[in-house]
Amino acid sequence: MKPAKLQSFDSTIRGLLTKRVSLFHEREEQLSKLANLDNDISAIDRAIRLLGYEGDLNALMPASAGNKLYRQGEISRCVSDILRTAREPLTSRQIALQVVQMRGENPNDHKHMVRLTNNVSRVLGNFRSQGRVVSEGTGSGVQLWQLL
Repeated sequence: MKPAKLQSFDSTIRGLLTKRVSLFHEREEQLSKLANLDNDISAIDRAIRLLGYEGDLNALMPASAGNKLYRQGEISRCVSDILRTAREPLTSRQIALQVVQMRGENPNDHKHMVRLTNNVSRVLGNFRSQGRVVSEGTGSGVQLWQLL
């Protein structure tokens, strides 16, 4: 292509880049709102339990509330990719944070991060039993993981 033809798209490219930035910021705001809603729901659940409710709170939820966020094997693949490119051993939490960043999710959603960190720990335990990774303790119960 001739340089003159490429220059004719400069204003279009600028417009698309501007729109992309705008949508990115809007997405971040929405993710933050969603994380806040999840945290509020958790706080209400704790208050309900403190007041003596012993029923199943999840039974009250719509059927779609239990949908999985990750496809089968997706976390395992992400963990493998992250450890493959890591320059130093990582904790389960550090790996979970990188998974969230890779997927563009909100790292401020405490409930999701706890669940994901537990899933990453399970994946790493399976990898260790398969001889794919090794871990070393830091003395405070935290394990640092790396590929063999």
